[in-house]
Amino acid sequence: MVPNAPPEIFMFMGINVFLVMGFSISIFEEQFPKPLPFILQIAALAGFGQIWMNYSLFSASIDTRFWSSLFYLAMAIISVIVINTYVGVRKKKLSSAGILMGVFTIPVSAISFFVISEYTNGIPISMPMLPIVPLQFLGAILVGSMIILGLSIYLYLKPEKLRDILAKRNQCKPTEITLQTHLNTDDIENQPLEEVKSN
Repeated sequence: MVPNAPPEIFMFMGINVFLVMGFSISIFEEQFPKPLPFILQIAALAGFGQIWMNYSLFSASIDTRFWSSLFYLAMAIISVIVINTYVGVRKKKLSSAGILMGVFTIPVSAISFFVISEYTNGIPISMPMLPIVPLQFLGAILVGSMIILGLSIYLYLKPEKLRDILAKRNQCKPTEITLQTHLNTDDIENQPLEEVKSN
């Protein structure tokens, strides 16, 4: 069914990703730079302009339409990954990054690769054949993203659990033995027994 669709299906997917991310970030705008939702919405509008260009200028070249649509979808997926990394690394909010990964990053990447592989294996495109992703494998990836989402929501609601895990991990680190520690131990061992007892 996917190969019968025009290559602009990738562009529609990218537009949806930009719109959903823009609206989601506008709800939690205190955690992100203020211009970011507007940039994502402008990128969605640019997708509609690219669709018009594909049909008006490149209607005869299926390869050009495919590659421009695929590039647009790749930019949408990369923006999701960058925003997810920003939340986890820069803001240091691991539970929020996990929620974002379970809701957006993993499902969007998996579904996009599934649609791309189905499309490229169904019509002659000047690119290497991608491996066909079975629908069961896609379901397993989505189940995995739901598990990540559930754990992240649990840690978001109970952040003390994450602090306890990190505190236990820090306690398990071995103590550092320095050269000064060895010198102090050697001095004590070389002292006569009477001096050690008097100390």
